[in-house]
Amino acid sequence: MENFNKSVLDILAQELDCYVSDLRQVNTKYNKTKICAAIKGIPALQFPASEWNVTINYMLEEDADYQNSEEARDYLLKSLGA
Repeated sequence: MENFNKSVLDILAQELDCYVSDLRQVNTKYNKTKICAAIKGIPALQFPASEWNVTINYMLEEDADYQNSEEARDYLLKSLGA
């Protein structure tokens, strides 16, 4: 399935077979290893930094303002313990 017009959050929810709202519960409901594997499956440059910032803001409930997609994705992975 093509991922056109999908956000990082949409892709993660699809890969993890959950709702986007479930992604806020990364510390309680879902296995971080699976989440990190799904994130690693998304090339950093497939999305602009702003989209990765939205993902960080949503999943970690932290303000993020990265200008570089790779740095933002790496921060997300590091924050999840990857």
